[in-house]
Order: sequence, then structure tokens, then C-alpha cells
Amino acid sequence: MSEDVDIKPCDIDTSELSVFYAVIEQHYNENDYGFDIYRKFASDRWGSECSELRLIRMLSLIESVDRRGYVRDYNITNLDMILKMRSINSEFPHQSIDEHHNRIILTPDYKILNGRHRVAVCIYNNISTVPCIITNRTSNDKITHNNILTPNEMLSLNTTHARMSSKLIRTY
Repeated sequence: MSEDVDIKPCDIDTSELSVFYAVIEQHYNENDYGFDIYRKFASDRWGSECSELRLIRMLSLIESVDRRGYVRDYNITNLDMILKMRSINSEFPHQSIDEHHNRIILTPDYKILNGRHRVAVCIYNNISTVPCIITNRTSNDKITHNNILTPNEMLSLNTTHARMSSKLIRTY
């Protein structure tokens, strides 16, 4: 069973968003470690060859939301995203890819399968709801930082997570 709904960011499991939120904070000169931690994280998760590209795309997302707000529907031009959406679309044969291309994909317990960057940007910008698809897929995809970050970087991320969490409590 799948469900296409709008969800408040405070209802989504945000335990893995600190790395993404730290990038946003550094973009706005609120910390000096977000980019470096993200590069380490991205290099470990997706490979060193794409860590800088992923950071550039994250910064582009931040700037896009600054300019236009959170765009609920947009045209996908990235081939990887098109292929990912086609794989998701097989679960939703009655709906087209176009109806799903900017949805955050969540498990039934609201863990993020796809969309961590976008959820972090929504939280930072106090966006009240985000379009989501609840799918019955599960994920063993746990983001961990312990093996790649120094103790000081982990402390910085914990501080970032506390700021992000307090914003969710105040906003929602």
C-alpha cells in the first residue's frame, strides 16, 4: 500500500539529518564545519568522485528555495533521479512519474528513503508541510558517522542536531 500525503517535517524521523542541516548553516555563515563534514560523509557514502558534486547540488537546492520557495512540482533533469522515480513508479501504476517527482519517500514509520537534503532545507526554512509518499518498503540504510568523523566533528554535529531539533519544537 502507498499513500501520497503532506507531512509536517516535525513528524518525520530527523535523526539522520544533522550532516545536511550543517551544510545549510554554513551556507548562512552559522558554522564553519558543515561543508567539510558533508564532503567526508558524501565521500564515504557515494564515493569521493561525487562528494563535491553532491555538495554543489545541495547548495543549489538551498539557493533555489531562497529564490522560489519550496517547489512542490518541478521537472527532473537528472538521469539518476528519473531512473529512481521510474523504480518508485512501479509501485504506483495508476499515477505518472510527474505526480511523484518532488515527493519525499518515507517508510511507514516515517524514516526517509529519499529526500534528506530537501527535508533539511524545509526544516531550516520553516516550511510547514512537505509532499511525501508513504511506501511499504523498509530500509536498512542507516546513516552513520562514527567511523569517518573526528570526536570534535561528532560534537559539532550533535550541536547542529540540537539546534535543528529545537527549531522543530518551536515551529510546529
